Amino acid sequence: FTLPLLQRLAPYASKSFSPALHPVRCLILTPTRELAIQVYESVKTYGKHVPLKPFVVYGGVNINPQIAEMRKKLHAHVMRLPTSYFDGTKSGELISRVMSDAEGIRNLVGTGLVQLVGGLVTAALALGVLFWLNWRLTAAILGVLVLFAGMLAYAFRRLRPIFRERNKIQAEITGRLAESLGGVRVVKSYTAEKFEEEVFGGGIDKLFGNIRSTMSGIAGVTSASTALLGVVGVIMMVAGGRSILAGSMTLGDFIMYIFFSGLLVAPVAEIAAIGTQLSEAFAGLDRIREIFGKTTEDDEDEARAKLAELYPVLVQMEKYGDPKRTRVIRILGDDEDDWPARQPAP
Repeated sequence: FTLPLLQRLAPYASKSFSPALHPVRCLILTPTRELAIQVYESVKTYGKHVPLKPFVVYGGVNINPQIAEMRKKLHAHVMRLPTSYFDGTKSGELISRVMSDAEGIRNLVGTGLVQLVGGLVTAALALGVLFWLNWRLTAAILGVLVLFAGMLAYAFRRLRPIFRERNKIQAEITGRLAESLGGVRVVKSYTAEKFEEEVFGGGIDKLFGNIRSTMSGIAGVTSASTALLGVVGVIMMVAGGRSILAGSMTLGDFIMYIFFSGLLVAPVAEIAAIGTQLSEAFAGLDRIREIFGKTTEDDEDEARAKLAELYPVLVQMEKYGDPKRTRVIRILGDDEDDWPARQPAP
């Protein structure tokens, strides 16, 4: 099916490196990882001379090859950016973006995301059982969880720009350090060691302040998750005890409720730790997306007006005695009727 597929997608092919010009136009699902790799290799081979970009995604393997692939694509895009972009961007910052920001994929598709999805599925199943046991008590606990989720969303929305700023600060420090060490002879010739020391120290202090803000936010989220467990425990003891005294819930039902409430609350509390990793990962991917959003030289060339079609022009030459010296005596138009009769070459 690959050849007719490539034939239909050929009109949409583009040589541009901009992701905006390469939306997902076809999705091929396979039952096994090996078959996915085989189909990918076939598409890559058959479409070698067609400017379409195939990509394969599968799980159950090491994430390092996918991170390496992301770095290759990011490097290829950076190398095609216009020269004006490099004039205002330090080389160390670009190195940090290519090498460090791609590491965010590790937390995004690694164990953190798996734990988050698994915890949410477990919490959903436990919530159904809890509603069956005592819907009033479960509604009260669910209200507390919704409030906690709102607090987490607000905290992560505040932490994500801080993580993004940390990556930016680290990139600036790396760029400044690379320039200082690369031009150390110039620094020493102007006795600017003290100035470079102050600039580097200021960058380190700025990075420390960012890390301190991050740690304060993480500590607040962790404290909120601990408080959540205490609030849920108090609600269960008060409301559950009254239900047992009223006869609407037996002691066995209450013990069962305690265990299932643990299955509900524990994954939600783990989101506090996992969400921090995901926020940091998304911050790095935001910077990668920013780079991919930059217009490349190929995009600029495609946006320019194309040259008019060139027509053959005959130039009549007059040679001197020296065959290496010639003089143009007449330029004829592009109309073949104006051309003199051509003599066959000797």
